[in-house]
Amino acid sequence: PDLRDYWRIILRGRWYIIASFVVIVALTAFFTFTARPVYEASAKILIEQSKTSAGISGLFSSPGIGSKNDFGNRIQVIRSRPVLEAAQEKLEKNEQFVALRRGKSSAGNGGNSYSISLGELASRLTVRGLPGTDIIEVKATGSSPLEAKLITNAIVEAYQEKDTSLARKAISSTKTFLAQQLKTVEAELELSEKQAMEFQRQLGLELGEAGVRQKLTQLTS
Repeated sequence: PDLRDYWRIILRGRWYIIASFVVIVALTAFFTFTARPVYEASAKILIEQSKTSAGISGLFSSPGIGSKNDFGNRIQVIRSRPVLEAAQEKLEKNEQFVALRRGKSSAGNGGNSYSISLGELASRLTVRGLPGTDIIEVKATGSSPLEAKLITNAIVEAYQEKDTSLARKAISSTKTFLAQQLKTVEAELELSEKQAMEFQRQLGLELGEAGVRQKLTQLTS
């Protein structure tokens, strides 16, 4: 067949082609203009190892401080249920967020409550480590720029509070450990002193300053 044969085929099916084109354009326009826009806000968290943590790590070889797993652990903590629950509580106490959710509810675009479920919160959240850095990027989506920002801020603040709480527990645990070690060392030192004194008595040596003077007198004689 030559080009004229193809052209005759196109002419015979032109109405199908035109109809398909119109339907596709109409559907694309419909979904484009009726789709709800999704906004995204992001925050970055710089992970720094404090001098205290470094010192503790050096003294006790703690596997959780300054290790390769620490970075990944922090990402999992941000995604964890306790952090999401804390963020949820913050959002439900935030007047701006409550007003936004009530506005959506009254417009028929949301639920019957201004609250946000943990499942919805988790689905809006994206957490990743930036390659080659010590930075964690937290992203959250929302139906408006303000909603996305409020969710992102709530999650980051909840993580910071959780991280501070964990750090305090670690310091408290370290202090308890050091106190126990100090008691053990003091007991061992006291026992060593008693053994030394008993050894000196067995040798007939007089202890203290008087004993030193007596020994010097004997050496002088």
